[in-house]
Amino acid sequence: KEIDWRSLKVRHDPVIYTDIEMPGSPKNHILFRSSFLNDTNHEQEYNLKAERRTVSTC
Repeated sequence: KEIDWRSLKVRHDPVIYTDIEMPGSPKNHILFRSSFLNDTNHEQEYNLKAERRTVSTC
């Protein structure tokens, strides 16, 4: 079955920076999250994950 891309929704949220004055330990941030609806009779499993971790040194 082909993917129906017409039902794809993309949402861009504004970037919010916190702890600018107080650097601390690296934190993970969600870069991409996805939900799938399986409307077939076949078992399906999807695992998608994208993370960002940055470290700064002074």
